[in-house]
Amino acid sequence: MSAYSQLTSIFKRVSYYQHALTLLHWDQEVKMPACGAGERGKAIAELSALVHQNLCDPQLETLLADALQEPLRSEESASLREIKRVWQDNNLMPENLVREQAIAHSRCQQAWNTLRHENDWNGFCESFEPVVELAREQAKIRQQALDTATPYDAMLSLYSQGDSAELVDRVFTQLKSELPGMIAAICDKQRGLQKPQISGEFTLEQQRELSHKVMAFLGFDFNAGRLDVSAHPFSTGNPGDQRITTRYNTEEFIEALYATVHETGHSRYEAGLPVEWRGLPVGQARNMGVHESQSLFYEKHIGNSPAFCDFVVSHANQLFKLGTPLSGGDLRRAVTWVEPGYIRVIADELTYPLHVILRFEIEKGLINGEMDVADIPSAWNEKMQCYLGLSTENNYKNGCMQDVHWPSGAFGYFPSYTLGAVNAAQVRVALEAQLGSINSIVESGDITPIATWLNDNIWQHACFLESQELIEKATGKPTSADSLLSHFKVQYGL
Repeated sequence: MSAYSQLTSIFKRVSYYQHALTLLHWDQEVKMPACGAGERGKAIAELSALVHQNLCDPQLETLLADALQEPLRSEESASLREIKRVWQDNNLMPENLVREQAIAHSRCQQAWNTLRHENDWNGFCESFEPVVELAREQAKIRQQALDTATPYDAMLSLYSQGDSAELVDRVFTQLKSELPGMIAAICDKQRGLQKPQISGEFTLEQQRELSHKVMAFLGFDFNAGRLDVSAHPFSTGNPGDQRITTRYNTEEFIEALYATVHETGHSRYEAGLPVEWRGLPVGQARNMGVHESQSLFYEKHIGNSPAFCDFVVSHANQLFKLGTPLSGGDLRRAVTWVEPGYIRVIADELTYPLHVILRFEIEKGLINGEMDVADIPSAWNEKMQCYLGLSTENNYKNGCMQDVHWPSGAFGYFPSYTLGAVNAAQVRVALEAQLGSINSIVESGDITPIATWLNDNIWQHACFLESQELIEKATGKPTSADSLLSHFKVQYGL
């Protein structure tokens, strides 16, 4: 058996362990009784250790070296490239550093859970500073091994492989130069208007029925997936078994509905990955920036279209006891209302990128050693005032302590959210150039042409192309803020 074949056999075996882990984690969030946490944690730890042992087996280095000398087809060469990346990510860090980080992250997350609500920045810093120091050590090791331009680039590659900090800087610089003016102009237009207040009775059963109708319209296959409830919406699963969750609020239905649309976009991408490469790294989603582009395409470009809003209200008016009948225009105004706020996760689509840019600039400075933990609150406040006109002075819980990403050591993750929005708008332009307007397709009642285009241009390519090769092949140009800014100008009449 060739070295390459041996590697694929090992990685497919590992994928089955990961398959089981996925379901254990899903069940833990969705179905598991609280008293099962102890034993579930042990089971997850054992399976995780088995995955780690396989990926850190010394024979892999020899097999990789041998496989690189073998004659391979182009698809196999791409597969080997991705196998090597996964192997590197699992073998770069010294065992003692991995152990120290696991302990530091656990302590910091526990502290964050309590201290955020108490607005206690100084208390939080005691556990957060070790997290940052260990992340800097991790970044330097990765930078040296991967030959990246900066330590932060090395962390960015964990989530946005192929998208450099220089590219992110270029895109974000364009966004932050134009978005504040756009936001001010839209807020001026909204002055004197009132955001639609949608009141009524929204039972869990009714909202679940609406979510199912919307998911079916978007092409979700309920024979190969399911919708459940969790504290925070997410999408996970395995081939032929897509699991998505949402959360319901009986006082309104929009949040749950659009969370479901967003997670359906993620699941459609996963379900569309090439069957013949299942179980191998090359058969997985390209990176988080591409993944977010698919979820945001469904949420913001399909979901905010007039025809989709009309479709939703046609069912909402039948399902819910509303104070007054809802129109598609009411729903669309509600979901496209612009209002600067403190909290990223509930921000509208125009202010959201500025929340991400702020975090990117701070975490880049932290990891590159250009900023200390003590500098974060003042930098956060300064940037919030500059970008969104809001002060967070002494308001840590709604400022620099609001996200779990940094306490858990996920430095480099934030840019993927806005890269996803940028890529989604760029994908829309390319798709509409070939198929016509999304709104017209949605209005027809059959969005199969959209899914087919996404499958042919994004989903089926998995990891065979680098991220910028994929975006350029699908849209005709590398990632740029132009399409997103143009989309905002059209959507908001600027």
